[in-house]
Amino acid sequence: MSSFFVWANRGKESLTLDLKHPRAGEIVRQLLGQADVLIQNLAPGAARRMGLDFDALHADFPGLIVCDISGYGDQGPYRDKKAYDLLIQAAAGLISVTGTEAEPSRAASRLPISRPACTRTRASFPRCLRVRVLARASASRSPCSKH
Repeated sequence: MSSFFVWANRGKESLTLDLKHPRAGEIVRQLLGQADVLIQNLAPGAARRMGLDFDALHADFPGLIVCDISGYGDQGPYRDKKAYDLLIQAAAGLISVTGTEAEPSRAASRLPISRPACTRTRASFPRCLRVRVLARASASRSPCSKH
């Protein structure tokens, strides 16, 4: 394991679950009953097919914040394409500013989500965040971007 992975995941607990298994949905719903936030980056359309999208979950879990992470967003010509870290970094131009021309290297990147967006409140606003990784990565390279 890389030191970045160990640092970013320190103190986290994990569970491996095959979402295609017949009982998986029942286990996920039990976990969601205790959760504040669901963050998913499944392949395009997979969350909807499995009933894990905001529209499917909101009625049973009205306080749940759902964050859908996709490489290219849910509209546009690339919406159905899968995205991988290195591919997004190349498309956003991040690789051009790391390493050298002879030996490019990937950047260790994180997508910040502001604390107010993930705080449980009684407000009646939609609790669905959609993050397009390419747009976020591209914005992080801009000298005018604000974080």
